[in-house]
Amino acid sequence: SLTAEFRYNLFLMVKEALNNALKHSGSHTVLLQMQTTSGRLQLNIQDDGRGFNPDSVARKSGLHNLQARVTGLGGHIHIKSAPDQGTQISITIPLLHSAVKPSA
Repeated sequence: SLTAEFRYNLFLMVKEALNNALKHSGSHTVLLQMQTTSGRLQLNIQDDGRGFNPDSVARKSGLHNLQARVTGLGGHIHIKSAPDQGTQISITIPLLHSAVKPSA
């Protein structure tokens, strides 16, 4: 089981990614996948919306906040997008001992 802090940050990451897709992408479909393997959490969010140039994202955008949150948990994020080609966000976060509650 995960710590409350880790769960809260995970919730905010998913919320931010889904909010961005809903608000900005104009997509018809959003796919959310989450799995754990080899001590890591893998999260993928993909939409079929209008896409964007990731290099042009403002530093104070929701994606910047998402990147900071992932980095704060020791994870990595990859954003793949292009105009008219949708967006894919891949996040990998290690499930370190500090992220996992000790068993009783």
